[in-house]
Amino acid sequence: MQGFTTTHLLVLYAWKGLDQQYGYPFDGYQLDTTFTAIDHETNQSLPILVLRAIDATDNFFPTLRYDSATEAEDENGATILTRTMEFALARTGFAKTYVLSLFIVNWALTAVVAFITVSAGVGRPVQDSILVLPLSVIITIPALRALWDGAPAFGWDISLDSDV
Repeated sequence: MQGFTTTHLLVLYAWKGLDQQYGYPFDGYQLDTTFTAIDHETNQSLPILVLRAIDATDNFFPTLRYDSATEAEDENGATILTRTMEFALARTGFAKTYVLSLFIVNWALTAVVAFITVSAGVGRPVQDSILVLPLSVIITIPALRALWDGAPAFGWDISLDSDV
């Protein structure tokens, strides 16, 4: 067996008609590719029996959707054996759970600050020590957002940052 590294362009599907990154962490990618193996001694094509996705990456899980043996013609008109595959990448369940957990913590902190603000606004007594909490939340929320695995940079419109 031979190993090789190559670069392919992934098909980025829009999510609800919006930019691909808007769907984070529920985004997905697709790759269609065709492989050919040539014996350099005889210049004949060799059959490829199977194509497999090796393993998950940092936060994506590969899925082989379609795999079939095909035939094509080279530039000389000779028939060559090829293998075509459709390959999809989706975020792992752990990555989605991790991001959603941090998302819930962000909103819980926001709700606490809103409660403190409303309580102070309606005349309920609020201790001076609790007033430090909103300042710490202002610092904490961006730090928690930065922990989102594979998230787009700040300023990108993603579904978890909006109310669409």
